[in-house]
Amino acid sequence: PAYGLAAYADADIALLHLVEPAVLTTTVQTVGLVSTESLALIEPGRPVTVTGWGTRTSGEADYPKELYQGGVQVIDQAVCSF
Repeated sequence: PAYGLAAYADADIALLHLVEPAVLTTTVQTVGLVSTESLALIEPGRPVTVTGWGTRTSGEADYPKELYQGGVQVIDQAVCSF
């Protein structure tokens, strides 16, 4: 409900309802949620993986049918602009 351009990480989540339980393997794992305190430990420049179904083209409604993932580097919050 609080999602918006300036909503930060506290309002951007995904929830999947599986027809049957997932079998955890070396390539299928759960992901823990990140707390505000632990976000401060992720230093700028660190490579991370992001996922989403959002638009693939800025300013256009170019939404994928599959979950996309990509690699990015963390940037300092002071230089991040919304």
